[in-house]
Amino acid sequence: MTAYAQTIEEQDTADAALPSIGVPTWRFIWGLTRFQGQRYAFNVLSMVFLMLCFQIPGLATKWFFDLLSNSAPAAVSIWSLVALLVVSAIGRSAGILGLIKTNVPFRVKNETLLQKNMLAQVLAQPGAQPLPEPPGKALARFREDTAELPLFALWISDVIGSGAFTAVALVIMFSISPMIALAAVVPLVLVVFWPIASPKRWSSTARLVARRPGVVVGFIGE
Repeated sequence: MTAYAQTIEEQDTADAALPSIGVPTWRFIWGLTRFQGQRYAFNVLSMVFLMLCFQIPGLATKWFFDLLSNSAPAAVSIWSLVALLVVSAIGRSAGILGLIKTNVPFRVKNETLLQKNMLAQVLAQPGAQPLPEPPGKALARFREDTAELPLFALWISDVIGSGAFTAVALVIMFSISPMIALAAVVPLVLVVFWPIASPKRWSSTARLVARRPGVVVGFIGE
């Protein structure tokens, strides 16, 4: 058995012994968003705009059936519904284009910044001082960990857009039928929040998956 064949508990114990800089994760994320503040703001706006454009076909469908039952607003007609669908398609394309223009530059530039700062810190140490982790885990820090932080910031953008989408969808659903809306929402809420209520199992699995690349690289290095 090599030094890399460790249980999750052993790896947690080894990680706890590593030096800590005392900076919470949210400070890192905030720093990354400030480093490219305008690009990140445009990314958030693109995501929110994209999610809201996804709501338009649902509204058009509702008004179409209102037309069939002669209960639609006076300004609604078949041609106005067609125009709404065209605007929705153009808006979704614009939102996707905005995400394409911001996602990759934001991720790559921040990943490069983190790698540059980490390498500068390593080179600033005395030459005889070894790294606090095995080579495999050190490479994983430079490769996987630096990629996760920008992705996490972009996931926050996804959460903001999904939150806007959910808020508009709930307003529309409850305005149509509160009982049917509750019947659709309550099971979904239970499925989403049940794993959060018992995080021990999935958090252990997540830590194990995150450490596999370092284990593989370290094994190859041996």
